[in-house]
Amino acid sequence: LELVHRLDRSTSGCLLVARKRSSLRYLHEAFREGNILKTYLTLLEGQMSGGVENVKLSLEVKNRQAGERHVVVSSRGKSAHTRFTPLSIYSEATYCKVDLFTGRTHQIRVHSAAIGHPVLGDQRYGNSKSDIARKLKLKRLFLHASVLEYPERNGKGTVMIQAPLGDELSATINRLDKR
Repeated sequence: LELVHRLDRSTSGCLLVARKRSSLRYLHEAFREGNILKTYLTLLEGQMSGGVENVKLSLEVKNRQAGERHVVVSSRGKSAHTRFTPLSIYSEATYCKVDLFTGRTHQIRVHSAAIGHPVLGDQRYGNSKSDIARKLKLKRLFLHASVLEYPERNGKGTVMIQAPLGDELSATINRLDKR
C-alpha cells in the first residue's frame, strides 16, 4: 500500500491509498494535472457575509528553527486557489464547503486566516486570543476532507470517495445550532 497524498496532522476525512504501483503513478499524475477534485468542510471564525469567496494568494513555505513548516502569503511563493462557500452562518462562526484548485501545504488554513476567518481550533494560523473553540469544546482543528473525486483509469467514469463528518465535529455544529 502506498499513500497517494497527505492531510495535515489534525485534519480528518478522505485519504487515498494505492494498492499497486501503476495506480499510484496514475493518481499522482491526476493530482499534478488537477484532475482530482478535493472538497473539505470547515468551521471558520466569524461571519462570512459576502457569499462565495475565491482566494488566489501565492503561498511560500518557510522552515522554523525546530524544522516545522510555516506557510506565509508571499509573492515569491507558489500560486494557490481556494474557494470558500458558506453553508451556514452562525453568530460566531461560518460553516463552509471548501474547494481546492491547488494543493499547497496548509493552503486552507493560511487562506482562511488571510481573509480574516481562520479555521476554528487552528493553533498555528488562527486567532490565539479567540476563545470560540474553547466555548464550543472543540479540541482539534475543524477541517475535514469530505470528498475526493477523480476519473477512472479507463476514462469511462468517475470515482467519488466520501467521508462523513465525525462525531466530534458534528457535535460542535450542534452546539452552534443551540445558540
